[in-house]
Amino acid sequence: PGRFQLAQLWMFFDNPDRAARLMERHLKDGKVASKKENWELLANAYIASRDINKSIDPLTKAAELSSDGEGFLRLAQAYLERENWQQAYSALENAIQKGGLKNRGQAYLLEG
Repeated sequence: PGRFQLAQLWMFFDNPDRAARLMERHLKDGKVASKKENWELLANAYIASRDINKSIDPLTKAAELSSDGEGFLRLAQAYLERENWQQAYSALENAIQKGGLKNRGQAYLLEG
């Protein structure tokens, strides 16, 4: 919990690069549990520091660990930002298949 909270503080104080480095290091060495919330925080840190490319892997891991399709929807949005249409489509398919979407129509709209 301490490392997660520290990374959240770095995000709050507008230092996403430092939050990303902290979370990445501790996720890799196992000092932070590999769970959805931790991978989302790492992805958010990369997104906040304008590094969409680095956010893809953590978004993928968070989506795989999620009980619903919201994570895959968010992953699809990251792919769309990079204009990676095929992977965006695949992530949208996973989101729809996994279910539990708050706005299923959004997924179908993006898929189109």
